[in-house]
Amino acid sequence: MSKEKLIIRITCGSGVGPTEIASYDAALHDAGISNYNLVQVSSVIPKNAKIEVVNEMPNLGPFGNRLWVVQAKTTRRKNEGDAVAGLAWVESENAGIFYESSGGGNEDEVREELIQGIESCKELRKWKFGETNMEIKCSNKNKNEFVTSVVIGIYGESESMFRK
Repeated sequence: MSKEKLIIRITCGSGVGPTEIASYDAALHDAGISNYNLVQVSSVIPKNAKIEVVNEMPNLGPFGNRLWVVQAKTTRRKNEGDAVAGLAWVESENAGIFYESSGGGNEDEVREELIQGIESCKELRKWKFGETNMEIKCSNKNKNEFVTSVVIGIYGESESMFRK
């Protein structure tokens, strides 16, 4: 078992585009990870992980590789309203947990869902947890295009999608 600390980087992004997927790609680009293939995982933080909130993504390896992520994503149709996504996390001596809020229309609702959700996850585990942290991203509505917000936790660096 490696003693090397795993780094989970938290990044946020906003994007607009003529289609739902184009706005999602723009949000990933804003978050600094649009050139990778994302593999979504459930919400457990390994015991030895270090979490860093980043404003600029470092080099994660060759483009086209896969990234293991936990992701909150909200997309709104043209003129439908704001797109708000959020990610909460908490750690313990055993491991940690993430809780994602996707589909939000305002920051207060997303914050409340994150608090309720992470508290429920903590209650299931009965571990002694530290302080709860969260990141929320709001993209303002756009009358002509789709809008997307993402908050993503990236586990480590990219890896090849092909077996060696």
